[in-house]
Amino acid sequence: MTKKEVAELFKLIKDFYPRFEVTQSKIDNWTRLMEGQNFDRVMFMTEQHIKKNKFPPTVSELVERIDETRNKDFSNQVEKWESEALGYCPYPTSDIIKLVKGK
Repeated sequence: MTKKEVAELFKLIKDFYPRFEVTQSKIDNWTRLMEGQNFDRVMFMTEQHIKKNKFPPTVSELVERIDETRNKDFSNQVEKWESEALGYCPYPTSDIIKLVKGK
């Protein structure tokens, strides 16, 4: 994430947690620690955090939740691949019957 994106994230957090203190040092540190994170995903996870928590999120909470989401996305993709693979057979059914019957 860029410094501008972190500033936008902090604006959202500050809107819901008025005591959340924004300093230049905090912006710099969060920017460094959130480097490489997807801004839209972090914003989504922050909104989810706001809906369920009385206290503002920490970096570790947002990154951890992002990792959980990625794992869930990956698991869903694997399940999709498995279900598609189960229905796939490169041989016509008649050939398989012949092989099984030994003809």
